[in-house]
Amino acid sequence: MNKLFSALALAAALSAPALANDLYIGADIGRSDIEVDAGNGFTVSKDSTSFAVFGGVQFHKNFAAELAYRDLGELKSGNAKLSAYALQASLLGSLPVSNEFSLLGRVGLASINAEYRESGFGYSYSEDSSETKPFFGVGARYAVNKQLGIRAEYNQYAEIEDTTISTMTVGVDYRF
Repeated sequence: MNKLFSALALAAALSAPALANDLYIGADIGRSDIEVDAGNGFTVSKDSTSFAVFGGVQFHKNFAAELAYRDLGELKSGNAKLSAYALQASLLGSLPVSNEFSLLGRVGLASINAEYRESGFGYSYSEDSSETKPFFGVGARYAVNKQLGIRAEYNQYAEIEDTTISTMTVGVDYRF
């Protein structure tokens, strides 16, 4: 996955002068839902704060490629804590409804890194894991003007072992 991100970053850097009018950056914030199936019909679920910073290139009027860092939040239960973040590469499609408003669809890959920590009376346990999983999203964008847009999105990540993660965010993007 790191090779994919490196290749996309290099391609973006080399093509930046030619695509200067098609590059954009942005950030969003919202809620993530982390749900863990603990077995025996017991599920632990928690909403947490999620945020991202992203950059992309609009290579067609209806398609863009994006790279992002997303903090997926954390789940705490007793003395245990699970926190996660993702590095994402995705293809974003947009369907204009009017000059200002577009519907969005997203498919991509996310390298999800999770950290599990547990401690108690005289013991402590920790485990880190990383998996690359597909994800998809839907949303909408409102163009305030040619450079500034406001987005709302829902993203769903593929299940990792017994854990599912989804996000609902609102953000802004700025086009150069």
